[in-house]
Formats: sequence, C-alpha cells, structure tokens
Amino acid sequence: MSTTDHPEKEVGIDRMLRYQDPIGDMQSGLHAAVHAQSREVAWLLLLLASNYPLLDFPTQVFQEAEAMGIMRGLTEDKIDIRSLRDANGRTAEDIAREIGGVWVGWTDNNRLAI
Repeated sequence: MSTTDHPEKEVGIDRMLRYQDPIGDMQSGLHAAVHAQSREVAWLLLLLASNYPLLDFPTQVFQEAEAMGIMRGLTEDKIDIRSLRDANGRTAEDIAREIGGVWVGWTDNNRLAI
C-alpha cells in the first residue's frame, strides 16, 4: 500500500499546542508541564498558545524562543491554553496549586488559568 492510499492527517501547530489527551484525562500540554514541574515548558506554552500579556514574560523566555526561532503568532481568535480543563474540570492552575513547590507564585494571578 502506498502512502497515497492513506494520506497522513495534517495537524496544525495551533491544534497540536492545544491538544487534550483523551487517554490522559483530557489534560493539555500545560497540565503536563505543571505535573512535570517544568516552568520552562510552561512559559513556552504560554508564549505560543495563550493571550498572557507579553509584558509579563521574563526576558529569558524571549531569548530562548528567539534562539529556537519561534514566536507567538496571532492568538486572539484561538482558544487560550489556560482555559483548558481536564476530565475532572481542573485547570493547570488547579494542579499547580495542589503540587506547590516550583509553582509558588504562579497561581491566583491569571498565569495558569483565566
């Protein structure tokens, strides 16, 4: 069978960034970053898939994004990743609040939920 018989489905970057895993309780990448306690990944997802104010990002986030050749596109008409809830109705912020630790200062300020 050739690849033309079953063409691969194109997945756009916006859809991929906002993907929710049906096997993983509908958690988003932001949920996963919080669980993994990866602030770097969380910042990158916020940059690429949210409307979080650019002025509130640390300079280092922009430097890293520039080094990788990526930047935020137009996000006004996209679903903000901070609004995604898992199968239990929890935002990434709810999980961060439960975990604590590296997430101290990240909750109750619209950084991980809106």
